[in-house]
Amino acid sequence: MQNKKRLSPSSAYVKAFFMLIGLIAVYVAIRTLSKNAGPMRYLQQAGDEFDRVMDLRGLDSLNVADVQKQLAGFWCFDSPVEPHTTIWEHDRLELKENGIIWQVRRTCVRLPDNTVDTTTYVNHRYLQPKSYYAGSPNTYLCDGKIIDHVWLTYADTCYAPQPVHFIKEQSARGADSIVTREENFSRELTLANDTLYFENRIYTPYPDSSLDNFFPANVLEYIEKFTVPRCDKLSGLLAIVNNRLRRSFAQINVDVREREAVFDVIARYYAPLMHSCLLDRDDVETRKMPDSLSFSAEITREGTLTDIELHGENFLTVYFHDVVLETMRQWQLPRLKAQREPESFAFTVALKSRLAGR
Repeated sequence: MQNKKRLSPSSAYVKAFFMLIGLIAVYVAIRTLSKNAGPMRYLQQAGDEFDRVMDLRGLDSLNVADVQKQLAGFWCFDSPVEPHTTIWEHDRLELKENGIIWQVRRTCVRLPDNTVDTTTYVNHRYLQPKSYYAGSPNTYLCDGKIIDHVWLTYADTCYAPQPVHFIKEQSARGADSIVTREENFSRELTLANDTLYFENRIYTPYPDSSLDNFFPANVLEYIEKFTVPRCDKLSGLLAIVNNRLRRSFAQINVDVREREAVFDVIARYYAPLMHSCLLDRDDVETRKMPDSLSFSAEITREGTLTDIELHGENFLTVYFHDVVLETMRQWQLPRLKAQREPESFAFTVALKSRLAGR
């Protein structure tokens, strides 16, 4: 019989010590993940995306043509407008049987002085269904390419993020405008019960038999008019509207910074604007957008936010987290009349979707 070698007391203690260290490390890791669900949610998100990819089924050329015919038409989306609404949209989308898209979206913002500012987005692109989901055969994954798109604004300068190229020109009407060109993209699109679900909006057929007023007059012509060099800073709807709001709120001076007033500005203007723009981005995962934003920050006398910290399990990835932080650093609140040390605030605001109830 082979005798087993006994460990010396010192060796046994060393082995037990390292086992204890390992158990402590596992315990700390589990506690960290349970407190900060971001990594766990990211892993779950990756698993969900893998399942969705495995559910895809390809379309042949005949099926692609048939789907494009079904999608073709004139579609409209109008977000509800009530007396207290601060941001709303009017969107017109023409889908042609050959996959060409013409789109005009007007985003309206009711500024603090009760005037309404409008930014018009003109989009010319191509979209082709490539596959569908076996579990949802009316949902198609499409490949697309932007041909040109333009933002038309008034009395503002718009700047461009890389790698998208923006071009701006002062038009005869006094509108600063920019054209962009970008790489290929992918979109999901669902057609069900005479309703089109596309880019986080619900479109219905245009009700008017006459198409004379479907697109605003002469707007599509702007696609062909811009040849000046591109801008070199951040741009897009978020930057355009934030610029408007910054100018408006910077002109308002208050004696004291009341918590309720700060919350009202964020909840009515900045939170819904940020949410709407995040829904339109390709570079952040928005399919599982959080319902609320919890954060703390210090607000300076000038009305800017510093030392921003996000709380809770709101954000799926580090990149998404950074995008939200960068957006919040652009917020402008009313200024204090007198010099004062930065004040600390903590809020939880709802992130309301344009597609509530979908």
